[in-house]
Amino acid sequence: MVRISIFDLENDLLEQGLSSDHSDNSMLEIYPNPTSSSIRIKNLFSTFEQSAFILYDMTGRVVMKHQIPNGIFTFELDLGMLANGVYQLQIRTANTLQTRKIILEH
Repeated sequence: MVRISIFDLENDLLEQGLSSDHSDNSMLEIYPNPTSSSIRIKNLFSTFEQSAFILYDMTGRVVMKHQIPNGIFTFELDLGMLANGVYQLQIRTANTLQTRKIILEH
């Protein structure tokens, strides 16, 4: 299980819970990267449409996925329960697909 926190434009916490399951990278901010525990993602391209993320390990196995509700601009992922390594984060909307490398070093 992985802890997820979702924030609105004013940086107020909207939702917190657990989850188990061709691009213009300038529209996606991920920090800090590398990380030791969690990352914050600014989802600038999908402010009015629903999107989803999928996190893959380097073998291609899905280690986390979650739907992001409409209007969410920033959300935080707790990666502390995952093993050290390199992961691929994919964020999809109806019209875009962005992939970024995430480095986790505890």
